[in-house]
Amino acid sequence: MFLGTHAVIQTVAEKLFGLRGKDGTTFYLKNFLDGDKPDQKFSTIAEEIHDMRNVKAHQWSSAASHDLAFDYTMPEGWKRNGTTLHINPRVFRELFLAGFGLGGKIWTYRDLLAPETALVQKYRFLRDWLDLAKSDPIAVEIRKLEDATTAADRSAAEASIKTLVVNTYGL
Repeated sequence: MFLGTHAVIQTVAEKLFGLRGKDGTTFYLKNFLDGDKPDQKFSTIAEEIHDMRNVKAHQWSSAASHDLAFDYTMPEGWKRNGTTLHINPRVFRELFLAGFGLGGKIWTYRDLLAPETALVQKYRFLRDWLDLAKSDPIAVEIRKLEDATTAADRSAAEASIKTLVVNTYGL
């Protein structure tokens, strides 16, 4: 379950918000999963959840997982008992799925997405979808867009990208 939810978390964080790794995990948990009670604020332990997923995915077992326990019977979403972090996967799963339900938090992602970020992410997605080489003229212009610091620079870069796409693909 943690491997699957982590894949969704990282994909949403990276493709919509340009955030990777622990920063992406923390952002997603804080904005789309955290419940109302302190023990449901999984973003508080985001770094440990992120690391735990990496151990499960890549190492299977390591010393990093020795201070982590899964407890489906406790009412809390998570709690510490000494140095051991106890996580209730059932609570985590319920909050994760609720985020995608009718009226779920994920559907308000646009409220968190700055227009500049949305613009850059749109063209990063295009670059990845077209599988462009770094030297491709469209990819070069997308890098200019990524580096743009003013609205005028972003507009100029986007206009150039659009022209190249039209000319290259006959759209």
